[in-house]
Amino acid sequence: MNKEVKRLLLAVKYSIPYALSLKLLSFTGRIEQTSQRHKYCIFSFPWLDFSLKCCWTICFLLFFFFFFPQGLWSKVVELWRKVLQEGKGNTLVVYKNSEVCISVTTSAACEKLERDRNELQVAYEGYLQKLNQKHNDDLAEVEEKLKQFYTAECEKLRSICIEEAEKYKAQLQEQVDNLNTTHESFKLELENRHSEKVEELKKEYESSFSELKSTHESERKSLEDSFKEKQELLEKKIDELKSENNSLSEKLKLEEQKQIAKEKANLKNPQIMYLEQELESLKAVLEIKNEKLHQQDIKLMKMEKLVENNTILMDKLKKVQQENEELKARMDKHMELSRQLSTEQAVLQESLEKESKVNKRLSMENEELLWKLHNGDLCSPRKLSPSSSSVPLQSPRNSGNFSSPAVSPR
Repeated sequence: MNKEVKRLLLAVKYSIPYALSLKLLSFTGRIEQTSQRHKYCIFSFPWLDFSLKCCWTICFLLFFFFFFPQGLWSKVVELWRKVLQEGKGNTLVVYKNSEVCISVTTSAACEKLERDRNELQVAYEGYLQKLNQKHNDDLAEVEEKLKQFYTAECEKLRSICIEEAEKYKAQLQEQVDNLNTTHESFKLELENRHSEKVEELKKEYESSFSELKSTHESERKSLEDSFKEKQELLEKKIDELKSENNSLSEKLKLEEQKQIAKEKANLKNPQIMYLEQELESLKAVLEIKNEKLHQQDIKLMKMEKLVENNTILMDKLKKVQQENEELKARMDKHMELSRQLSTEQAVLQESLEKESKVNKRLSMENEELLWKLHNGDLCSPRKLSPSSSSVPLQSPRNSGNFSSPAVSPR
């Protein structure tokens, strides 16, 4: 079987030049086909076509004759002769002059090769099935072993985890006990600090509230006094202005009377009288206007002063009101804090009462246990050791010293 395969491989290897020559001939045939399509092509002439084919074959033979080694040609010819002598129905065409071997395998060799290939394929498929079955069996065995191994390991790990969990549980219990003791001590300290802070805040609140009250009342009184004084001054100024107005009106009346008397005396010269009257009237008008302007200036100065004082007073009132609101807000905050502190104090008081009850109960249980131990030691017939006899036994009344001291509620 292997010899036949080797022979076929050699035939394929050394039949490559023949295949190349056939390819070249087919190429020339394609050129001829293309030449037949076109009417005015060179290849349409038969003598040119024949000459081209001859040139192609001669070039190919010369190429393989010069470039292919001579020793290999003899080996190829001998191999093909042996193959054709062993085979049946084979054909051999040898050109001795060019020493070119062209072989064509028959249908019998192809059928034999196909049978061998089919047999090999069947054997290969059977071998593959066996390998797959073996692989599946090995996988099942490995899975079972792994399952057993993992179950054993899981049980070991479970036992180890349970032991570690118990250890951690004991450690956590110890930590919880320690934290409870520290929490109780810290709670007592916080309660004391809280009560001290509450008292300090109350004192500060009362002192600040009293100070703010006193300052507010003093400022209010001072503002009221200043307002009353300014109001009295304004009333006095108004009275003075009224009296000045009355005096001026009287002066005007007297001057009018004088003018009337002068007019009567100077009736003889009407022009002079007219001019004098106009002069006097103009003088009177100027005096009145000057007095009015002076009075208006005084009034404006007074009004400006009053406006400034009023703005200052309004600013002071706003400041006092803001301070009062801030004090009210602080009072509300202090009241809320006091309420929160009172609620927290009540909660702490309840927790302290509960703890005191628990401590009392534990002290009672401790006393009972000590009493039982004392009675058991007295009733037991065994002798006391010197170490135990040196320690005096305590009565149930004094056994409360061993118990934890009860926290007195604040």
